[in-house]
Amino acid sequence: AAAAGRGGMGGGGAGRAGPGPATDEGEDAKAAVPSTSSALVLPSSSSPPPVDLAVQVLTTGSWPTPAPSACALPPHLTAACEAFAAFYLAKHGGRKLAWQPGLGSADVRASGFTSGKRHELAVSTYQMVVLLQFNGAGPGGLTAAGLAAATGIPTPDLHRALQSLACVRGKNVLTKAPAGKGVAPDDVFVPNAGFASRLFKVKVGTVSASRAEADPNAAPGGGAGGGGAGGTG
Repeated sequence: AAAAGRGGMGGGGAGRAGPGPATDEGEDAKAAVPSTSSALVLPSSSSPPPVDLAVQVLTTGSWPTPAPSACALPPHLTAACEAFAAFYLAKHGGRKLAWQPGLGSADVRASGFTSGKRHELAVSTYQMVVLLQFNGAGPGGLTAAGLAAATGIPTPDLHRALQSLACVRGKNVLTKAPAGKGVAPDDVFVPNAGFASRLFKVKVGTVSASRAEADPNAAPGGGAGGGGAGGTG
């Protein structure tokens, strides 16, 4: 099945995904916040998902941002970010954009569920990157360690993303084995074909850091905001 959209998972579809803010370093500090449309394609499909990228540029002096975090964005999303950076820097010489994937968001339309329904999943950029790893993956799923190596997402953020996607009732678009609230390197994750919701758009929150090790069901946070870039002029 394939999925696409403003972030997403599951079967066929299309949507948006955000790589996160970018900081612009220069005399006049700016930050750009991108949001994109992306697709998630499950193991049965190998075609690259489409992307629709929108970016907000923020001034770092007015919008303090954390140091850029590591995250291996999908090639099609990286290409979209590079195209925007070339456009932006051509108009604003002397600036440098630094993307903030930890602050991005995505919407993905997902299909391929046994219910026959399609859903649009509102997720964070980290969650989108995790979901897109299942494009072309085999039926055996992916381990947490394998996802960490493939995505480069910091371990605490990766674990929170996985808990949000697999351990929260009503939002579990992934399944986890063995079952449990924690995430271990050898835990295996697979797309949840049995996922069902009466809503077309499903907002997948992010488990709060303070409760990620306690009960992911207790306090899922809101989805991350749009991605961005920052810099200085």
